[in-house]
Amino acid sequence: SGVVKMSPRFSEGPITNGETITLVPSTNDNSETSSQTTYGVAGGSPSKLEQGEIMTEDEEWCKDFESNTGGSANFDETVINVMKVCLGTGILALPYAFEAGGFIFGPIAMFAVGCWNVYGVYRLIGCLRLIDDIEKSPQNSGSFRDEASNPPSGCSTFSYVSWKATGPLGYQFVDIIMIIFLLGTSTAWVVACADLIGETELSFGSETNNAFAVFLLMIPALLVRDISALSNFSVVGLVAIFVSFGVIVVNGLHDYGLSGFNYIGWENAFPDSVADLSCYYGVASFAFGIIPVTYNIQESMAKPVLFEKASSLGLAATCLLYIFVGEFVWIIYAPSKGGIAGDILDMLPSGLTGTIVRLGMALVLIVSVPLMLVPGQELVEGKIGLKQNSHAGKIMIRISMLAVCISISLTVPSFALVLGLIGCTCTGILSFVLPALYHLQLLHKAIDSSDNAKRLSLEFKKNSLYDDNREKLIYQLRLDYFMLLIGIIATVVSTTQTLLRVVEETSS
Repeated sequence: SGVVKMSPRFSEGPITNGETITLVPSTNDNSETSSQTTYGVAGGSPSKLEQGEIMTEDEEWCKDFESNTGGSANFDETVINVMKVCLGTGILALPYAFEAGGFIFGPIAMFAVGCWNVYGVYRLIGCLRLIDDIEKSPQNSGSFRDEASNPPSGCSTFSYVSWKATGPLGYQFVDIIMIIFLLGTSTAWVVACADLIGETELSFGSETNNAFAVFLLMIPALLVRDISALSNFSVVGLVAIFVSFGVIVVNGLHDYGLSGFNYIGWENAFPDSVADLSCYYGVASFAFGIIPVTYNIQESMAKPVLFEKASSLGLAATCLLYIFVGEFVWIIYAPSKGGIAGDILDMLPSGLTGTIVRLGMALVLIVSVPLMLVPGQELVEGKIGLKQNSHAGKIMIRISMLAVCISISLTVPSFALVLGLIGCTCTGILSFVLPALYHLQLLHKAIDSSDNAKRLSLEFKKNSLYDDNREKLIYQLRLDYFMLLIGIIATVVSTTQTLLRVVEETSS
């Protein structure tokens, strides 16, 4: 199939008093040269496009988008889907992250990361509208289409927006980041799986032997032709995670009760170092991870125009759950020797119950690996220019990628550090850098790409209404620049600190 058609206009996001701001090209028919283009701001009361005045969303275009995507999910189902995307193995490292972040900083920072994801979602949806506005403008469409109208067929909507915003180089960069993300996540699952098996009576005696056993156990799952059937295990995986948490909480309350609250003081309120802060940031970033699949979830909706509200509600609910789980489980195990050493599965009890839960989680991880490596295999084929027609060729690429994951897992000390590193680098770039960058690029293209841009890009009628709209547009540009700068700084600093921690713990 080809690229998803970008026909609807979506609001950019809430600015003030429920209004939304979106750059909209319009033809000024009242001037002497009717081909000139001015720009209005979407939101508020409807008016005529020819006069460059305030516009609302076009309901007819929204219906056109619904017919193109063919989605069927309603509002409530979309909220649940957003939560399902977020609730994965990242939740296993949250108590460890909250221990590093502190009981005051942790909840505040989790709320901030959740809001940051909401910002990213709104910016990505805003990119769709900007692309649509540019392509539909007679003055703007020429150079824009000449530069970026031919992305590879079948690419995802995220890659499509990347191509439109940053061109072929940006498109290639996103694919490389996605390959690293998929390999990193698979490596984290391998580490967790090997640790789970190693803590049962079925252990093969050493980390290397356990990792090799995981490699052999995962190969049959990579032989599948269609991974859609395996997607059902995502629900099973969520059940397994929550069962594990239930067992861990019950065991912790049995051993320590609520005495953990007596072990928490002001020295535990904030991170002790930049390294602890980076660890927290990486795990929190990985724990959400909705940005790369924003368009997929939106296109699954029967009414995509409601996605902003649905995603905001889903992210808010996920944020509250993360705060409760991370803070409460950490405090319960505060009296334990060494506290939370890594992922929470390390705190599972010994005995039959602990063995059953560990093996159940290991089975879920083994079956879920193709959900990461099959998309990774397809991306690798595209990068090296090798399209395998035979299923055997595809399997060999998947097995080779799994071998890389196994090799990396033997050098990484803990599951939580792997998640933190992937969160700082890949998730940080995808979620906190690219949305602002894409929106800025497209916003500037919308302003500057027409022949008359130098005179008309920021010219509004000289009255208070248009002065106010111009201020909103400038505010939006400044906010994007600010968020882009923060995203770059956070990604660079946290990645550096987490890498240093990985090296330190590996050499110790």
